[in-house]
Amino acid sequence: MKEIILVGKFDGSALLQYVTHSTKYKVRTASDVRDMEKLLKQCEPDFVLCTGRIKQNPDGQYFLEL
Repeated sequence: MKEIILVGKFDGSALLQYVTHSTKYKVRTASDVRDMEKLLKQCEPDFVLCTGRIKQNPDGQYFLEL
């Protein structure tokens, strides 16, 4: 069984409905990065999916804003 961590807000998304009702995936959810770090200490997921926006700082580096 594949294990997935969902980070952020996936409320009402078709993806969330599919994976939570599937027997192929064990889904864990985290509302923020701190919760995700706790989960990563407990398991080794196959996938980590997150919501957010890709932004660029003044130095030109990209980052994901959750």
